[in-house]
Amino acid sequence: MDFGTWKLSPGPSSRSLVDWTVEDVCEFLESCRGKFGDRCDHYKSIVLENDIDGELLADMTDEGLAQLGIQSFGHRAHIMKRIRALRGNGNGNGSTMGSVLDPQGSNR
Repeated sequence: MDFGTWKLSPGPSSRSLVDWTVEDVCEFLESCRGKFGDRCDHYKSIVLENDIDGELLADMTDEGLAQLGIQSFGHRAHIMKRIRALRGNGNGNGSTMGSVLDPQGSNR
């Protein structure tokens, strides 16, 4: 997926990962629907049921995703890759969804 070719609607794209709400995390997962297909709905329900907000997502591990019920290794790896990109400087405070999806800041 080419993160530089599209932007999310207003929401998490303008805030730091650690400031995301549970709904923002669901929007993040929705942006992965092309990769996850119908499993996306299941993953969003997991987020809602477990109150996973941006602060928790920033600290998420592969093991944590598996414990939450995301069994597909490929899906966990994709989520972790996206989380690492969102962490930016390593602590979750430096990058916004918009800066990851559109690093040049253009509105494509």
